[in-house]
Amino acid sequence: MHVVTATGTRKIIRDRIACRTLFTLVCDRIREYQQLYPQLMFVVGGADGWDEIVAMACIEMNQPYCLVLPNAGYGEYYWREDHSQEGKDRMSRFLHIQEQAWHVEV
Repeated sequence: MHVVTATGTRKIIRDRIACRTLFTLVCDRIREYQQLYPQLMFVVGGADGWDEIVAMACIEMNQPYCLVLPNAGYGEYYWREDHSQEGKDRMSRFLHIQEQAWHVEV
């Protein structure tokens, strides 16, 4: 099995165009890896920014990934900043990433 790990900057979320461009590039790279390595697994962190882009690209490309979180309460603590609609949207994105993961490691 070939394992790819991915974690990186959170600052990227400030630039939507860069996020979309990176998402497309990551999807392209996943496609390349899928052709090279029939048994492929990604391991991603649970933060917004780069981690989120890689996880969403894995979902888009139907690529199994393991989501690694520092503790069981991480999603509630990190992703929900407040009770606003934006906070609910953030939590919804995290739950989607968590639900789609092949495995969640805490």
